[in-house]
Amino acid sequence: GGMGEVYLGEDPYIGRRVAIKIIKGADPTARDRFLHEARVIGGLTHPAIVSLLDFDFSSDEPFLVMEYLKGQGLDAWIQSPHSLTEQLRVLDDLCQALEYAHENGVLHRDVKPSNVQILPNGHAKLMDFGIARGAAGKLTATGSVMGTPEYMAPEILNDAAYSARSDLYGCAVLLYEMFTGSNPFAAKTVAAALTNVLTLNPQDIRTVHPGFPAHLAETLMACLRKEPELRPDGFGALIAAAREAGGGLSQGGIPETRAIPHSGVEAPALRAASEIQPSASSRKTSWAALGGLGVVVMVGLVWTLNRNPVPRAPAEGLMTTPTPPPAASATPSSIETEPVGRAAGPRARPDPAPRSTPVVRRESTSATPLVRPTVPITTATPDPPPAIPASSVAVAVNAPTPPPLATPSPTTTPPVSAPAEKAAPNPTLIGVSPRTVRRGSSWALDIEGRDLRRDLTASVLQGRRPAGGIRVVRQEFLSSALFRVTILIEPEVPLGAYTVVLRNASGIVTQGVQIEVVL
Repeated sequence: GGMGEVYLGEDPYIGRRVAIKIIKGADPTARDRFLHEARVIGGLTHPAIVSLLDFDFSSDEPFLVMEYLKGQGLDAWIQSPHSLTEQLRVLDDLCQALEYAHENGVLHRDVKPSNVQILPNGHAKLMDFGIARGAAGKLTATGSVMGTPEYMAPEILNDAAYSARSDLYGCAVLLYEMFTGSNPFAAKTVAAALTNVLTLNPQDIRTVHPGFPAHLAETLMACLRKEPELRPDGFGALIAAAREAGGGLSQGGIPETRAIPHSGVEAPALRAASEIQPSASSRKTSWAALGGLGVVVMVGLVWTLNRNPVPRAPAEGLMTTPTPPPAASATPSSIETEPVGRAAGPRARPDPAPRSTPVVRRESTSATPLVRPTVPITTATPDPPPAIPASSVAVAVNAPTPPPLATPSPTTTPPVSAPAEKAAPNPTLIGVSPRTVRRGSSWALDIEGRDLRRDLTASVLQGRRPAGGIRVVRQEFLSSALFRVTILIEPEVPLGAYTVVLRNASGIVTQGVQIEVVL
C-alpha cells in the first residue's frame, strides 16, 4: 500500500494464517495516522469488512494483525465473466459494509476494486480503510485528500468537501465498472482522468449492458450524479434495487451466526446426534460426576480407618491389659491410645465386646501413667501434632491439662525458623523524557528511576484521577533504571500538566513525573 507493507504470517498459538501490516519508516505523521486507523478499524465488526485481530509494537513501530483473506481482488475478478447473480452478491456485500461504516461514523475515502477482496465462496470483503472518525458523529477525513482519480467524487476536486455521498459515488463507479467491464472516467494521464470526473457524464448502463434491470440501472446512474445533493441518501435504495433485480436471492447472502430458536421440543436430528456422541458439556458433566464419586469414596475410606484403626504393637515400656467390658456409667473407665499422627482425646468405645487391641489403662485421673519417663505425655489439641516416631505414643487423659514438662523430649526436634526475606526496595522515579507531548498523537516516554521492576504498570493521572483521553498502549521494562511507556493522546484532550505514575501488584503507587500536553 501507500503507507505500509503487508506480510503473510501464522499465529503460533492457534495455527491460523494472518496478514501483518507495518508502516514504512518512522515518520511521526504516518505513525499517528496508522495508530488512528487501527483504532477505527478495531471498532468495526461486520462480516463484509476485514477484521482487525490485534495491534502491537515492534521496536516502537506499530503493526496491524488482520485476518488473512483467500481469493482474489475485485480488480482481477472483474476481468473474467460472471453471472448477474454473482455480481449482485458482491454489490450487496459492498453496500452493506459501507452503510455499516457510515452508521458508525467512518468514511472509507478510497473505494476501488483493489480494496475489495472476493472470497472463494463468492462474497466480498472491504479492506484498506483510509479513514477517520469525527467527533460527535460527524464524518470527516484526515491525511491525503487525493485518492484514486478515477473513483473520486467531483466535489472533492472542487472544494475538498468529503461526505457520505462521496463514498456512495466511488462505490457506484466501482459497480459500473464491474457490470460493464470498464471505468467510465479512465484515461492515460491523471490530468485527463480528473478532467473526465469533473466534466464527463457516463453513458447509461443499459446502453453498454443491454438487458440490465431497469430499476437498478436508474438507481445506479442516480448515484453517479455530479451534484452530491442529487444522489440518494445512503445505500438503502441501491441495496433494495439490487435485491429486486436478483429476485431476493442476494438478500441475507452474507453468512452470519444466528441463534437457534427454542421450540421447547428437541429436534429428532439433534437428539440422535447426542445419543451417538455425547456433547462436550455432557462429557464434562460425566467427568465431574466421576471425580465427585472418587472424592466421596476417599472420604469414606479415611473415615472408616479413623473409626477402626489398624491394630498396632504396644509401644516399648507400656503396660497393657485386656480391655474390660464397659462400665454401666456414662463416663468410660478406660482411655485408649489413638493411632500415631492423630490428635489424642477421650472417646467411648461403641463396641461392647472385648478386643485384643492393646490399650493403656489408668484407674483414675490422679494416678501416675505407666510409661517410661522418656515418653512425653501430651494432651489433645485442635490441630494435628507433628509426626511422632514409632518408639513413642501420645497418651490421652481425661483430666485438666497438666503443665508442660520442664525437659523436652529427646526425640522432639525444635522447629527451624526460616530466615526473613528481605523486602524489595520501593521504586523511585527520577525524570521522564520527553516532558512535552502533542495531543492527537502517540509518544514513547522514557522514565528514569531506581529499583524499577517488571511487575510495574503505568498510568497517567490528571490531578488524582485517571486522565481521560490519554491511554497507555504499551509499557516496557528495559532495566532497573529505565521504564518505557507509550501513550496515545486524543485530539480533544485538554492542554496542561499530567502525571505519570507506576504501581506494583499490591497497588502501591510511586511518586509521579510530570508531562505537559501542548498543541
